[in-house]
Amino acid sequence: MVRFIVSGLLIVLNLAATQVGFAGATIEEAESLFDQREGSFEKIEQSRAKFLEVLKAGGLERTDLINVIEKLARLAIYEYDMLPKKTENEHKLKVMDQCVKLTEQLDPAKIGTNPQYYYYRMACLGLWGKAKGVSLDVLLRLPEIRDLYKKGAAQADYKKYAGGGLDRIAGAIEYNIPTGSIDKSIKFLQEAVASEAHPESENPQTENGKSYYINYFFLAEAMQKADRIDEARQIVEEALERIEDDADLPVGREPETKVHRQDLRNLLKEFGN
Repeated sequence: MVRFIVSGLLIVLNLAATQVGFAGATIEEAESLFDQREGSFEKIEQSRAKFLEVLKAGGLERTDLINVIEKLARLAIYEYDMLPKKTENEHKLKVMDQCVKLTEQLDPAKIGTNPQYYYYRMACLGLWGKAKGVSLDVLLRLPEIRDLYKKGAAQADYKKYAGGGLDRIAGAIEYNIPTGSIDKSIKFLQEAVASEAHPESENPQTENGKSYYINYFFLAEAMQKADRIDEARQIVEEALERIEDDADLPVGREPETKVHRQDLRNLLKEFGN
């Protein structure tokens, strides 16, 4: 009888523990906060904390794991872009260093090939390097970044992921490093703008290169560095004309696109009349 009661108590305790687990962070809760990220460092941090809690709990299916890491990387990149230019680089480095480490969980050797690994690892490494500034540490990681591009570009349709994402990052890096080529940069970025949407995109009409307005910003900056100011101005003006109204922003990327829109406006001011 005692044994039966004890066994029953153990079952109840196990069920309670399971319910606590379910009461903890869920992907749905984290994504709800993610959807509220616009202009809010508080929501960014809350969403990040929930996603990290889900990740720590473990047991995620491959699709969910990729989704969680992707959202964490997007939060990191959005936070970096939102931070004022004068923000201490130590904070930016911390954010991007965490992002780089998280992308290790998407390593194709661990979960099979996926475009998110190449794109987000390149993106986070690139922004980590930008925050770090020209240094030996950054130069030593350039071969890794270029290897990521090479391996990612070798996969069918991976260059189309995130609106020509691999070409976008490669192009931005080329004009931001001392050993880079401005001509190569412009070629990469033109290919990014011309990119079709990735075949598995849920919103192909707004996931192509023309709908990622950061592509235009980087291309215009590269043109500026090449002293092709008139072309740069035209690129920016045409891009801004398409997204003057908030209703025209790409679905799901409204917060990021608003940041890019402001960056484009600021860049246009630099060109003068």
